[in-house]
Amino acid sequence: MTNAAARETVSLTRQEPAAADVRLELDDRPPSAVWREVFAPDGLRIAAVDAARAFAAGRTVPELYDALDDLDVPAFLATLIRDLAAGTHAESGNTTPYDLGIAVGRLFDLTAGGISIEDALGVVRLFERVDDVSPSVAVRIDAAFFERRRDQRETICRLLDALAAGADVTIYGSPIELRRLATDHRADLAGVSESWDQPRDSTPVSAALERLGRDGRPVEFLRTIADEPGEATTTSALYASATVSRSRVRQVLGTLDDVGCIETYGSQQNRFVEVTSTGREFLAEIGRQSTLNSGVSDTVQSSQQFRVNPSEDGGGEEAGPYRTAYLNRPETAAAVGCGVDGQVTLVEDGAFSGATDRTRYVSYAEDDDEAGVAIRASTPLQYAVSLATALASPEFFDRVLPADRLDAIEEPAAILRGARCIGGVSKAAEDDPQELRDTLVEWGDDLADMTRDLNAEEYDDRERFRGDIMQSAHGLAGSIVHLLDAAGVGLTREIRVPERLSGEQLDAVTTSIAHSLAIQSRYESHAAYRQLYEDREEKRTSAFSVDVDAADPAGTLIGSVVVRSLAADRVGDALGDAVRHHLDPVEDAPEFAVSIPVRRAGRHAYRRVTERLTGRKRLETTDAAVRTLAALTTSPYAAAEALAELGAESFGREIEGRDLRFGLSRLPPSRLVDVPPTARKILSALLAAETPLSQTALAEAADVSTSSVRRHSDTLAALGVAERTEAGYRCSLGFDDERHADRDGIEALDARAALDAVLSTQLPPERYADPEDDLAAALFYPPDPWRVLDDPPPELAGWLAAARVLTEPSKSPKKPEPGGEGVAAIELGETTAQTPVTATDDTTPAPATD
Repeated sequence: MTNAAARETVSLTRQEPAAADVRLELDDRPPSAVWREVFAPDGLRIAAVDAARAFAAGRTVPELYDALDDLDVPAFLATLIRDLAAGTHAESGNTTPYDLGIAVGRLFDLTAGGISIEDALGVVRLFERVDDVSPSVAVRIDAAFFERRRDQRETICRLLDALAAGADVTIYGSPIELRRLATDHRADLAGVSESWDQPRDSTPVSAALERLGRDGRPVEFLRTIADEPGEATTTSALYASATVSRSRVRQVLGTLDDVGCIETYGSQQNRFVEVTSTGREFLAEIGRQSTLNSGVSDTVQSSQQFRVNPSEDGGGEEAGPYRTAYLNRPETAAAVGCGVDGQVTLVEDGAFSGATDRTRYVSYAEDDDEAGVAIRASTPLQYAVSLATALASPEFFDRVLPADRLDAIEEPAAILRGARCIGGVSKAAEDDPQELRDTLVEWGDDLADMTRDLNAEEYDDRERFRGDIMQSAHGLAGSIVHLLDAAGVGLTREIRVPERLSGEQLDAVTTSIAHSLAIQSRYESHAAYRQLYEDREEKRTSAFSVDVDAADPAGTLIGSVVVRSLAADRVGDALGDAVRHHLDPVEDAPEFAVSIPVRRAGRHAYRRVTERLTGRKRLETTDAAVRTLAALTTSPYAAAEALAELGAESFGREIEGRDLRFGLSRLPPSRLVDVPPTARKILSALLAAETPLSQTALAEAADVSTSSVRRHSDTLAALGVAERTEAGYRCSLGFDDERHADRDGIEALDARAALDAVLSTQLPPERYADPEDDLAAALFYPPDPWRVLDDPPPELAGWLAAARVLTEPSKSPKKPEPGGEGVAAIELGETTAQTPVTATDDTTPAPATD
């Protein structure tokens, strides 16, 4: 009986493991204290009992004694192990796991009964001999550890080495302590794995292959997680579907996390796990298809995290069922970071699922109490139904609004029903929050059934039936959005709009979006749509009347909306038109208004996204990092993808240039700044290089011609992105062994220098020297660089956009707009009503105003 799944090595790593049964520190404590902590009541005591029982199972007493003798366990300890395994210890009485755990505590007390380290290590080897007990131990090493006598340090290392024969033991900390441990105690840690000392810029896939192989349980679990639409799921779902023990699941997840194939996050109650880019590359390397139609039969049973609805109509051009899945962490951070409460943010980004994708994504960050929904909007019906059914999915609803959270809402039921106009707040639901929950979830189920009937043509009048579905979807989504607001939960809606919609299609989609924004806005606790636009008399009379404060007649959009599209500006313009052309206030509407700014994501969005992702990695955001990410990526979503590649640090520090270079090097060229394709390839090659490259080597690495290198490297250098040194071309960001402050980000430029960097290298000499040239003239006296930076010609748009980001915000003559660059505004109700002054929330220059 050998533990085939045991790793049999102590792993040294700079990153703290996400999951572990026991966590301890190696500091200046003696071996006995470390030993007691390992086998504390909340440590491995019960696991040791389980191991003893598993080891004894199927053996007679003589056979058990012989097997323990093979492990060098002395006779008096073998007797105690026999009693523990049989549950007959004299002092136990009641043979509960807790009582047996007490006995185990005595067994491992090195200060009693003359038990030596050699004796006790034999007992530890029980873990090596059983398959179903595989605990994990995470050990943080501190510099104080080396203040102990060497013999005591050796004893502790031998304990960890013995544990590693049947447990997952990881020692993490700073490279200095790890290197000293590996050097001074090589003999005591016979199987040490030093993956922590690999170059950070080298691909980790080979290390994962060496550690995991091409099959086995970790690979099967990785495939199961990757099968989820968002490549993310919960640990509770994995526990529920696994055919192995919870401890084995934790060990497998710890192994996958150690090699960078997954990341785990969230609270212990709501723990999520997602596949990283390393995990995706690993699966591709072992020849696995990107999509599997079946689950893993041996380890994890096939299960769908959320319900699958048959064929909801999305306009007729798509096929396959809709389903709801978890949104991965980078995209969640990007959406929430771009969103600003009360406004619509436009993000030029089209890197979401393809035209036939019918997955609705949801997320919830318990620590921040922030919920998110990401849905696709190809048609009005797809948008409305996807938003409503995602919000009403049982797993999302129960995670964000469990019964106790509903019961804690302070607003009276009469307000929820008569002012917010939340459907389902019946008399029964007033006393039983579970009744309200069931009503809303069933509403979502009914809505899914209606869309299925529409697709199957089971109706008398298509347009009327479709209208009923739209009305039901808007009502359900509005009810849950208002309920989230009443409960104090933040909400971000990410709307993914394909870029190639016709004018008629876009008008239809934005009309549906505008309609929902009115429903999901409020004045005080009153639903704005019911007061301003509802033309059904019975609905208006059933709602509470509004007493408008003349000094403050401004309502607000609940939460934030992020429009993600390569045609984001076009969508923003169409939204304003949709309100003006398709929403007509009723004649006696109350005199309040809801003004919803529509703005482009600016540099402040990059900062919020960066802070969200670096904070949990113990990295502090800097101005240089934000400026660099904004200048070198296509959008905050691309920046999030790059930052997600960074590992967590053992100790807090500022993010450095080498971190940024590594993260950016993991992006495909298409996610880098929108400059000419050959320039993107050159930049990508420079980011990935570990040393300076000659012109020929750079051209080969980028797969471009040497003339392309000469043509674009000058502009990259002028902007401060790259350099040409005696050793060759290099990125300005630091290499792995460089920690100089001047390598931590791209330097800021004044507006004239930024414009000159582009024009001096991209314009022919005769144009650059011509004060009458339409572009070069902006550099001559009196200089007016913002004229070009704010309205760049198409052929230089990408370069000038990067240059504009590198300018100091304080130097801009333009007045910053709240949340980003102003594009339009959605005005609901009386546009003459006063609106509050919004504090500046971004540093990106906005268009000039009269």
